[in-house]
Amino acid sequence: MHESHSQIIDALRELVRCGHLPDAADITVMHDPVLRQQFETYWQTPQLAAVERMKLYKLAWDLIGSEFAGRHQQYEKFYAGASFIVRKPQLP
Repeated sequence: MHESHSQIIDALRELVRCGHLPDAADITVMHDPVLRQQFETYWQTPQLAAVERMKLYKLAWDLIGSEFAGRHQQYEKFYAGASFIVRKPQLP
């Protein structure tokens, strides 16, 4: 898993941020009726309501962009040791 972790995170980054619409900073956007209507209009999809989509994006951010994610990526890369030492050499 630790060898594939970086590739998985890169793929997730591409999937999450391929759109051009910025997301709301937090759930308080739902307290204002005008903002709520705009948010629900532009953020919902046929499969997912706007608030549920926002929750999914926030979870993805925790996995790929937060301080926790950065520390976890360092852990995954270097837990077993330097990759040039841990990997078995590929013989032709």
